[in-house]
Amino acid sequence: MDNPILAKRLREYARHLDRHRDNLFRVRAYRRAADVVERLDRPVYQLLADHGRTALSALPGIGAHLAYTIEELIRTGEFHTVHSPREFLAPERVAGSLPAATPESTMTWADPQRKPPPENLFSLSN
Repeated sequence: MDNPILAKRLREYARHLDRHRDNLFRVRAYRRAADVVERLDRPVYQLLADHGRTALSALPGIGAHLAYTIEELIRTGEFHTVHSPREFLAPERVAGSLPAATPESTMTWADPQRKPPPENLFSLSN
């Protein structure tokens, strides 16, 4: 993952946090990290490969948590944070990855028209 794409993903996450009214300092930290990544004269993935995560956390404005997030982005291509182990997908990737909602998929188990799962659905077989 090159620096411009990495910076874009960090900004997308900052927007995600901002929309969910997360801590303003955290939002700013992701924006600042995007700026730092964008201004680097060498690829972040190369810095990581040559010197490890400690080199990332030594960059101005990038601490241990952001270094972890950046490393995970580079290593897996997915967004993982120390605060939230669930991955964050960029908005354009989410839209293409979810199946279209159907009336059947939006019913709940409490819906009287919905049949419960078969009894053996959750049983373990030997």
